[in-house]
Amino acid sequence: MHEAAHAVVHALVGTYVHSLEVHPLDVEMGSSFKSMGEEPLEAAGVCRTSRNPVWRFLEWDQEEYYMKSDVDGFRAYTKMIGTNIPNGRNVTRQLRREMRGWVCAVIAGDIATQILEGVKEGEIYLDSADEEFPCDIDKAYGICGLLPFRFSKEFDNLAEQTERILRTPEVWGRVLNLANLLEDKGVVGEEEMIPFLPHRLSDWPKAPHRQTAASLQPEFKLAA
Repeated sequence: MHEAAHAVVHALVGTYVHSLEVHPLDVEMGSSFKSMGEEPLEAAGVCRTSRNPVWRFLEWDQEEYYMKSDVDGFRAYTKMIGTNIPNGRNVTRQLRREMRGWVCAVIAGDIATQILEGVKEGEIYLDSADEEFPCDIDKAYGICGLLPFRFSKEFDNLAEQTERILRTPEVWGRVLNLANLLEDKGVVGEEEMIPFLPHRLSDWPKAPHRQTAASLQPEFKLAA
């Protein structure tokens, strides 16, 4: 369920998903997996995707157990884009949309797990695990620290939009079907995933200042 939700939401925001894997977790020794562009984590599964270009502006603090956001470095990077690249402002705007999409996809696993457990809408709880390696929420916190609005406003906005879209019958049905396939096979490649993944949404998720009650529930076309 967890990895399937990552994959479905990654597809909604236009991230390329390479494969999904789930393996039995050795309770004593753990299992180590490495997503493309990420550090190895102890986990029972992994969703392998194309690399997020902002990982280089994030660093895991091994002593305090939190994801540090290089805000100054990222601002310099976006300033360079705006100055040196044609239509730089549009490129920067698209980059931020992709970053918000990554946050939605990263937290989708935890949200889907709680939906499956029967947690009511609006009562989903997301927080750092405060462990040696970064969890999904830590990664999302780090990305939100690079976005222009206040950290909590960005995160709460994206968590709400992700929960709402996961609770739509069309999206939830795809998550369940993909999760069942993954449970049966253990590894699902990109070609096998195609029938289960939706088309990209062109204008989702919304930035905090653009969202309205109506826009939180987007219209979208799913793959056949």
